[in-house]
Amino acid sequence: MSQEELQKKYIELKFLEQQASQIQQQLIFLENQKSILEKTKECIDDVKNIKKDSQALIPLGQGVFAKGLIQDTTNLLIGVGHNVVVSKPAKEAKIIIDKQLSEIANMISLLSSQLQQTAVYAGLLEEELQALSSNRE
Repeated sequence: MSQEELQKKYIELKFLEQQASQIQQQLIFLENQKSILEKTKECIDDVKNIKKDSQALIPLGQGVFAKGLIQDTTNLLIGVGHNVVVSKPAKEAKIIIDKQLSEIANMISLLSSQLQQTAVYAGLLEEELQALSSNRE
């Protein structure tokens, strides 16, 4: 095998390592999103126990809150994208979250499979490169 072919395989290995790293970052992001959605489902269940006109802290951003009153615990406001919010009963809100959790689970499964395939191929390529470099010495 020529030096040029060896370099191509080495570049391919580095590309695979970079690809694996990106997949891992995507998996971490999805796992975080999954945790947030699961916590949101718990909060939807807990909101039923809150009495009308109870005081609440409304999160505005990173550690910033406004005081407010809970007016309705049976209907929740849900963001559906593009700054659009709709009112839905708590049961429907949980159904929407369950769909999102299912989509995330599917993406996690797909990415995990891709990561495994990438790792296997990178391992084979690394073994091949080690064998080739040993033969050249």
